[in-house]
Amino acid sequence: MKSALIYARLPPDAVIRDPDFVFSLPKEPSVTSGPNAMAHAVAALYARDRIAEIGKLAVWGLTAFAEFLPRVLKDTNGVPAREKTPRGAWACGAVMVAR
Repeated sequence: MKSALIYARLPPDAVIRDPDFVFSLPKEPSVTSGPNAMAHAVAALYARDRIAEIGKLAVWGLTAFAEFLPRVLKDTNGVPAREKTPRGAWACGAVMVAR
């Protein structure tokens, strides 16, 4: 059985995304971290204490990954894919701390 640690003081106050850093990454970190983030979103969808709005955010994050992660695989320098996958990652991670 999987359990989640929910601790109000754990989430960061801010997230800093550096577009230049994202573009400098090889595709492997995106490909391996994407499914991990997606797993968080799926876990949030099946949580007993889920909230409808959180479910919508989880689905949005999953949709972003489903659409744009394959594009990162095809074109590592593709701007739309490299911009959208971090947004999907944020959404998938945010649902874990927002429950």
